[in-house]
Amino acid sequence: MQTPYFIFKPEVLEKNFNELKSLCDKYLNNYVVAYSLKTNSYHELIKTLNSLGSHFEAASLDEINLVKNIKRLNILNGPAKTEEELKVALNNKSLINADSFSELDKIIKIIEGKKLEIGIRISLKESKFGFDETQLKEVFEKCNKNNLKIISLHFHCGTQLSLKEYENNLIKISKFFEKQDKILLQNIESFDKPQNSKLSKKDFDAISFGNEVKSKSSIDIKYINLGGGFPEKLKLKNLGCNLEDYFKLLTEYLDKIKKKYNVSIILEPGRVLVADAFDLITKVITIKNNFDETYAILDAGINVLPKVTLSNYKFSKLNQFKEFKTNPDRLDGKEKLLVNDNSKFNKKKQEYILAGPLLFNNDILGRFHGNLKENDLIKVENVGAYCYNLAWEISYKKPRIDKKDKNIFKG
Repeated sequence: MQTPYFIFKPEVLEKNFNELKSLCDKYLNNYVVAYSLKTNSYHELIKTLNSLGSHFEAASLDEINLVKNIKRLNILNGPAKTEEELKVALNNKSLINADSFSELDKIIKIIEGKKLEIGIRISLKESKFGFDETQLKEVFEKCNKNNLKIISLHFHCGTQLSLKEYENNLIKISKFFEKQDKILLQNIESFDKPQNSKLSKKDFDAISFGNEVKSKSSIDIKYINLGGGFPEKLKLKNLGCNLEDYFKLLTEYLDKIKKKYNVSIILEPGRVLVADAFDLITKVITIKNNFDETYAILDAGINVLPKVTLSNYKFSKLNQFKEFKTNPDRLDGKEKLLVNDNSKFNKKKQEYILAGPLLFNNDILGRFHGNLKENDLIKVENVGAYCYNLAWEISYKKPRIDKKDKNIFKG
């Protein structure tokens, strides 16, 4: 196959999903796993996850349409939802996580007074996403007046988080719910104005919100959505921990909340499922020396392996072995011979700068220690998260995906 190309390993994806599901069964009991489509939207990947019972989280019209025929609880997130996206999502019975007052107005306009269950995204740190706590009272009032019932609270933890970072986010979520518990026990009527209390304006607004939650029925929490955050397998290894460690933290901080509110936990994993389910095969096109450095120029660069993915790419040279079967595509019927490369046994290893083919100085992928020559094949592991979706078609076409390696190369 023409390089560069991706290799999809469905058996790895299935293993990853089943591992995650087993941990959910062990620690969460009531849960929804909604794969984050933005991570990698390859159709065979979606097909595999669908067969395993996954739900899906979309962030655009294209992604909504990818799963429109899957009749499970699917979720629409994002800070810039258009009316068209909202209409299609509603028609597909997706759960919409409202992100702004503007979006609430769009939803209200679309439903024309009909009842609708929605989620809201709550931001516990300064960002462009969701509502901050001081806005919740106004959010609730708006929903109450317009037949919107809030059934899900969405708190996205982040991506590629260390255990400590993940724990800090869970602490913030836990404190949020502790505040709501206290609210339900207080007599809000004693606080006519924020200045009559020692509470801050932010706490007063939260208390007002909690009191209305207690007295009215426009909020009925069924789900706590934690978004993503789980690191990919290679990052977990580098951090010296495993996925179960994150679930132990989930139980520690959210178990009481789950039982008190009788809610299900929604997880929106991406890279932890797909990062190691894809490899990239790329070829060494040019070896050159420049300014006392040796460059190996590949036919894939940052156009295929962008730094924005935050992934840890692993490069290895493929040893090439003899293929004993006659290639039926060859008109002369001759065997295709791939000779085992033993150069690593008789040559001193050297360092190469791995660079891509683009006309950009920053098209640098990393360094490689070993022996390379032109036409050698390089396998890049851990490329399943965002590389395929973010691949640029600049100067070169987007690489194809091969569902299974032909096994004529062995790393």
